[in-house]
Amino acid sequence: MMSSAELARFWNIAGIHSEQYVKETFYDNGYNADTRWYNYVQQFNNPQYQNDISIEGGGQRVAYLIGASQFHQRGSAIGNVYDRFTLRSNVQGRPKDWLKVGMNMSATYDKTIQNPNWSNSSNNRNYTSGALSYLTLPFYPAIDPETGKEYENEYPGGMINHHTYMANRITPTERLGLMGTAFVTIDFTPDLKLSSRAGVDGYVSRYTGLMKPDYYMMGGSGWRSRSTAYNYTSSLTNTLEYTFDKSDLINFSVLAGHEEIYNDYDYWSGSIENIINPRITLISSGDPETREIDESQVQSAFRSFFGHADFTLDGRYIFDASIRADASSRFGAAKRWGVFWSAGAMWKIKREEFLKRVVWVNDLNLKASYGTSGNANIADYQALNLLGEGGMYNGTNGLYFAQPENPDLSWEKQALLTVALTGKVFDRFDFDVEWYHRKTTDMLMSVPIPATVGFGSQYRNVGALLNTGVDVTLGYDIFRTRESFLHFQTTFNYNAEKVLELFDGRDRWEIANTGVAFVVGQPVMYYDPIYAGVDRNTGKPTWYKPNPDDIDTTTKNEVTDVFSEEDLIQNTGFKRHAPIYGGFSFSGGWKGLSFLADFSYVAGKYMINNDAFFYANPNQFADNNQHKGVSDFWTETNPDAKWPDWRQGTVMQFDTHLIEDASFLRLKNLQIAYSLPKSIMDNISFMQDLKITFTGRNLLTFTKYSGIDPEDDTNVSLGLPANSKQMLLGLELTF
Repeated sequence: MMSSAELARFWNIAGIHSEQYVKETFYDNGYNADTRWYNYVQQFNNPQYQNDISIEGGGQRVAYLIGASQFHQRGSAIGNVYDRFTLRSNVQGRPKDWLKVGMNMSATYDKTIQNPNWSNSSNNRNYTSGALSYLTLPFYPAIDPETGKEYENEYPGGMINHHTYMANRITPTERLGLMGTAFVTIDFTPDLKLSSRAGVDGYVSRYTGLMKPDYYMMGGSGWRSRSTAYNYTSSLTNTLEYTFDKSDLINFSVLAGHEEIYNDYDYWSGSIENIINPRITLISSGDPETREIDESQVQSAFRSFFGHADFTLDGRYIFDASIRADASSRFGAAKRWGVFWSAGAMWKIKREEFLKRVVWVNDLNLKASYGTSGNANIADYQALNLLGEGGMYNGTNGLYFAQPENPDLSWEKQALLTVALTGKVFDRFDFDVEWYHRKTTDMLMSVPIPATVGFGSQYRNVGALLNTGVDVTLGYDIFRTRESFLHFQTTFNYNAEKVLELFDGRDRWEIANTGVAFVVGQPVMYYDPIYAGVDRNTGKPTWYKPNPDDIDTTTKNEVTDVFSEEDLIQNTGFKRHAPIYGGFSFSGGWKGLSFLADFSYVAGKYMINNDAFFYANPNQFADNNQHKGVSDFWTETNPDAKWPDWRQGTVMQFDTHLIEDASFLRLKNLQIAYSLPKSIMDNISFMQDLKITFTGRNLLTFTKYSGIDPEDDTNVSLGLPANSKQMLLGLELTF
């Protein structure tokens, strides 16, 4: 980003602000700093602490484990803190030879404090964003020249000081969670057993919000809010399994089961304003006319019946099959059930006579499977006709139709065919190569509906999507001795995507305000006006005129310097989802020293750098700092510049100049560990092992993407912080 001097000079020569404006607005008021604002509204050095202890033991009949952990982390936003305390216990036993019982319990208490001003708004008095703080004008000082300290309440220009703000805004969320399972297994015979498992996962959370009335921004009138949330999920699973494993020729097992899952969520909140005494901050102490109460409740349930069978012949030929019937309360009353099945086979080729004596082939398997599955990942009640509260009308509560019903809403379905070859050769090289063909139908999507029905969109089962590709995993032992080893492993995934069908006879569906479109016969694509660059004769930005059907990308048609999104939008030729992704790793060890380095990569990924719309658009955002690159703009002596002539008042548009190659290679994880030699540990009678570890995360990134983070799983960057770089030092003691 530009310094103060660079920005002032750029404004002047680009005709955005004159020297007189800079002098009167900034310099005459003593605003002659050169501040990098992200150093003041973000925290870059954030300590994290974690401590774990576990004790385990038991005898012939009972085994147990008891553990506890504590975790603390400070976030990159000022005031962000997370603390967690966990207790867990696992116990299982065999009171009878035919009976096995057990219970796993975990209790968690955590506390979260979060700065709410972490949005994509950069230069607002109340919501100065840390994530976009680099847009803030550098002229304003962060340090008061008279005191040598940060301004206590707000910086010049009206920007708040987050330290003071968070000291006066109390917003903790406390959560008490309980997760547990209990199981019973009855062995009727050595081959027949009945298992029953009951589980619960629930929490109660409490949020307290308070803005103190004596904080300068509140003008003596504070506010208070409280909310409580309760969430409870219970599950019950019963299975009956018969196993035949008494023959070298034939082995098989058959399993039948039933499962119930129930979820209940309940929420209540209340708030009030005009609290005037900082020592009396109950909701009852504010202005009753400002009191608001809210309540919501959501329930859902799943029911499943399933069966599975596998069969092995002579240890060489393995077959398995499964079937399940699932019901979800999220769908229409007559459409809740879905039946899904799968079947597979594996040929262990190495066990055949013609390969047994081939010593350089250690293992070789051929696998194939085909199966169907269902997806119910939508919000509850999407199939129902819902009413909403419309406020007071004539002294009574008003209601309105909030959602149209869709009694035909049902499961999204997926059919998957895979063929794989796995094995190991030369005692060094292992491989797993898999080809897949995955077809998704009846996709659960919120799609537009005719406005004449009174609603803009509705969840429906629509369209079909095809994904085909190959997944490859390769591993190689570079060397391996008694005291050392070095191993290399890599994964490569290629996926080809194609939209097969949409809805209402459409060939194309442009999703509003996303830059993304579904086009039959193509992958999910970015749709935007295609930027053709700067007209070297006029200095104006230009765009390619699309073909009449807008489906085929055009960069050869004539161009225009008149922007109209509706007239110019077309297929950009950029895919929404990257076709290639994977990673590779090196691991090794020598005596007590070991290391692991994991790299991940994505190729062919594109993302809309929405942040660049603000930091490379000096006329549209004349009060933002700008990227240095915008200085390369068109003039009569610089006709081949990257940017148009700002002197004409030109503003940049949402078009393909914002779509950037976000492919990347990143060192995701680096681990180095050292265990004290056995010769030393033998002299320490009370300790078995001592290990020192170092872990680094996101240490290196290689990318052409100019935005904050290419790894964001989104089509549009929205001013959020990047993945953090982390370095952790650990000590592990075993007694």
